[in-house]
Amino acid sequence: MTQALGLTQRERALLVACLGSGAAARDAFAAWRPFASPADMHGRELRLMPLLLANLRREGIDDPILPWLKGQAKLIWLTGMMRQRALARALDALSAADIPVMLIKGAALLVRWPKAVETRPMGDFDLLVPPGQARAALDALIGAGWTGARGSQLSDDDLDRFHAVGLVSAGADGSTRGGTQIDLHWRAAEAIADPRHSEGLRARAVAARFDGRPVAVSGLADHLFVLLAHAFHDTVMQRYDWVAEAALLLEAGAPDAWDWPLFHDLCRRYGLEAWAVAALREVSAITARPLPDGADFADDVVAALRSRPPSSDAEAAADQALASLDLAMERVKALVGDPSRLAELGYEAIDLCRTGVGASMVDGWSVPAGDGRWSDGGTAILAFRAPRSRIGETVALRLWLQPYLATQIPRLNARAWAGAGVAHWSFVASDRDGGSRTVEGRVLDWDGVPVVVVAIRFDALMSGAERRRLGLDHRRIGLLLSQMAMTCPEAAPVIETRLALRDPGADLVAWSGWGAAGERGRWTVGEEAVVHVRLPAGKAVRAIRFEVPMVFCAAGVRQAITVAVNGTTCRDIVLPRKARPIQAGSFQGATFDVELPDGIAGGAYVEIRLRIAHPTVPADHCGSADTRRVGALVAALSPVRGHRWGVKALADRLSSALGRRRG
Repeated sequence: MTQALGLTQRERALLVACLGSGAAARDAFAAWRPFASPADMHGRELRLMPLLLANLRREGIDDPILPWLKGQAKLIWLTGMMRQRALARALDALSAADIPVMLIKGAALLVRWPKAVETRPMGDFDLLVPPGQARAALDALIGAGWTGARGSQLSDDDLDRFHAVGLVSAGADGSTRGGTQIDLHWRAAEAIADPRHSEGLRARAVAARFDGRPVAVSGLADHLFVLLAHAFHDTVMQRYDWVAEAALLLEAGAPDAWDWPLFHDLCRRYGLEAWAVAALREVSAITARPLPDGADFADDVVAALRSRPPSSDAEAAADQALASLDLAMERVKALVGDPSRLAELGYEAIDLCRTGVGASMVDGWSVPAGDGRWSDGGTAILAFRAPRSRIGETVALRLWLQPYLATQIPRLNARAWAGAGVAHWSFVASDRDGGSRTVEGRVLDWDGVPVVVVAIRFDALMSGAERRRLGLDHRRIGLLLSQMAMTCPEAAPVIETRLALRDPGADLVAWSGWGAAGERGRWTVGEEAVVHVRLPAGKAVRAIRFEVPMVFCAAGVRQAITVAVNGTTCRDIVLPRKARPIQAGSFQGATFDVELPDGIAGGAYVEIRLRIAHPTVPADHCGSADTRRVGALVAALSPVRGHRWGVKALADRLSSALGRRRG
């Protein structure tokens, strides 16, 4: 059974030491004791330390680790008291907004048995509100000082796809680092998509009081079912501290307060019978206490535990989407249903937190989180209507991204695919502040509606269990996507005269690999920067002039740029720098012309790629706070008038001229 629940011997030994008695508890503590180094303990183990201390005292077990356990218990108790005050403020804010709220999971435990909960750390509180009032509840909590998604950012599709959103209050230092988290639910469990379950949960609520306030909590059978529905996901993600909560419910709940037929019916209705059998029997084995009368299932119920989370099949299908355009489109059709539900993508950047975008975040994305949406899982898919494009047309898609990086995650690699080749993206610490990346795509046909689809696959993402062990965000997040836009030849601005890149309207010109507009222009960021323009119709333009007032490079290095126009390499440029002093920093730049290849007529679309030889982080060299990898500061672009005389064109003109003279 331990294997079925995914518990390691180390995890099971700690649970028995916390919840068992007599020789079993002593032997389990002895087996776990070699792992009792605070520096090496996993985050879930640290959460169980107060419970372990209480059981060691109860069993009369003495050990040199007890003083440290006492310190942990005191810290958790103090933190719990502060977080309970924050919960009270949240309940008051929701009450003032006339929003009915129900306490579930740990928050319901706190109300029922406050003394017993003192040995259990309260990392967050789970509140359930009616789906129709979820947006108002978010706004009420944000108005009371909590941080999270605003109600206006949550679309109807978000409410359908997700079950809850997290908010954080300010901690003692004024930041959210040590704050209290509330998970605001409109569905009680991720595993249960049926809204009737949460409706029934609220209808069966039990009246209680918290700190003098009247509150509603879930009944015992509902409480246990919701706990196990969450625990199914927790266990396959290698979380196991739910066992302690289940043990408390089974031990402290009065026999006549249990509605076991209701519990069994819920498990049967929502396909969790096998999991519930395995979970309850394992709790009984760990605590060495029989299950309450009526709790266990009939012997003919299969006790096999599913070994994969529901999202696994979705991720497998999404992985296939990277290999085939048709599979990607079928995946989008299956999840979205109707192209009219997709948001419209145009030449101006679209804010992906705005209302009405939810359906376009097809798979592998979180609810809005401040400035964007985090990818969550190994693959993420998004799709948009493209009414300004033609079916079959090739377009360039631009995504504004911020990577999730940490000391333990110094690099993030991803591949993006939209039907016209795979783009390989790599992010390192200097990319932490984000920027934009591009991928070439093809406009697809969905029942006559032009649609673009993007799939992003992350390479070797750290598992949720490993992230928890390191104290990181437990989700498998990769990129925060805030905005998106597309372009095609018709969308590129015409370069009639000098175009200053500091102007906001230059966003469509400075397509990717550029920093934000500044007073003097825009810095290239990363290894490559791309410019999109169209030449004026009926006017001869032989070159595009770049004004580069400054470059940046390390000591003893000459910054260089390789320039390609429409895929053809045109020239290599070594930018000048001051001769003295030779040190890292920014140096006087230059003006250079990019000659256009033969065959580019007036009105043509031109893509210019600048490949930076030595992108450099100013913060590493000259005390600057800038952590971007910059290369050249470009102030403006200008058309250079005149004819382009290639060898063939020149020969043809000479031949024509000689022919006229002979005539």
